[in-house]
Amino acid sequence: TVMKNGGVAILGKAEVEGENRAQAAIEEALNSPLLNDSDIKGARWILININSAEGEHECTMDELEVINSYLRLQAGEHTDVIVGMGYDNTLGSKIGITLIATGFEHKDPFAKPIPVVKPEPKPEKIVMTLGIEGEESKLEAKPVLQQQTFEFVDEDPFAPQLSDLTM
Repeated sequence: TVMKNGGVAILGKAEVEGENRAQAAIEEALNSPLLNDSDIKGARWILININSAEGEHECTMDELEVINSYLRLQAGEHTDVIVGMGYDNTLGSKIGITLIATGFEHKDPFAKPIPVVKPEPKPEKIVMTLGIEGEESKLEAKPVLQQQTFEFVDEDPFAPQLSDLTM
């Protein structure tokens, strides 16, 4: 559901080891060459996968909080983030992050522009008052403002009705 109708998607990936591996990994993933210098600010959805080895080098809850906080700081508070976690014993002491961001507000450069339809001006009505023969030169044609018309509709047969309930 993150990818469906999400529009443009950008991808970031990083694998980092060391003391502050969570912070370094999320920063590196957001500066990944795969992003093509794009920014995740304004993404509506982010799918992030965090991998680590089982046991001693497993991703901790503190590291998860560091990653999530930094991601929200960069993307914005209104971004829906879906986090997935997994084990990859080939990482050793590294932590691996892969993220996909979608739902950016953008204009498609290949989309055809929607033509703007301007309403046609309504023709002006002119009312002339007929007078006595020979006095036509005194008459003036004056435009009349559009008047609102009302239609009278019969009562609705399905509307509630009062009825006599005497037996």
